[in-house]
Order: sequence, then structure tokens, then C-alpha cells
Amino acid sequence: MEPAAKRMALANVIVDDDDTLNCGICYLPPKPPVFQCGVGHTISSRYRDKMVAASRCRVCHIRLTGGYHWNIALERLTESIRVPCANTAHGCTATPAYYDHPDHLKACPHDAVLLPAGRLRFR
Repeated sequence: MEPAAKRMALANVIVDDDDTLNCGICYLPPKPPVFQCGVGHTISSRYRDKMVAASRCRVCHIRLTGGYHWNIALERLTESIRVPCANTAHGCTATPAYYDHPDHLKACPHDAVLLPAGRLRFR
């Protein structure tokens, strides 16, 4: 792991187009392992075998010579992007990986449920 000074340099990064890293098929953040076609279109591992059978990239339709290739750099990038839970105001301190954020929110014990009469209940 890098020294804290190097990690802090990226702490205030803003992503203008948050779907840039997403899978070209489901448009969700790809979970490792991450693959790409010869042009560089990203797909999640859950679609790799289905798309190889089709023998063409789903995004650009080029022929897949040798199938989809492992994209180690993008995989490492998506693993290193951490996002704070949307329930931080309710006490959650989790910072799941970018691709795990939706799953975390589904199970977060700090998720508030609005009850009748405006009261909050947590899971």
C-alpha cells in the first residue's frame, strides 16, 4: 500500500462521468475480474462466457479473437475506489468498494426507514 501522503493526493477526486468505468452490457460497476474487448470496452465477469460464445463485442461488434482479455489496470482501479455509505448521517462508517456500494446499501444496518408520523426506524 502507498504511503498516506500519496493516498491523500487523490482524496478529493471528482468523476465527471460516473458510468465511464461501468460494464458495457449492464451499465453497472464491474466486479473483479474485469475484462475488455480488443478495443477496450469493459464487461463484467458475469457476462464474459456468454459474450465469448457470441464471438463479438456487445458494444462495438468487433470479432473477439481470443475472447475478452483480463483488464488488470481497470480491475485494480475499481478495487481501489472506495465510496462512503449513503447512510453516514445515520452512523454508518463503511466505505465499500465502488462496485460493492449497491450491495452494501441493501444490507446496511444504518438504513433508515420512515415510519408513519415521521419517525425513523433502522434495520
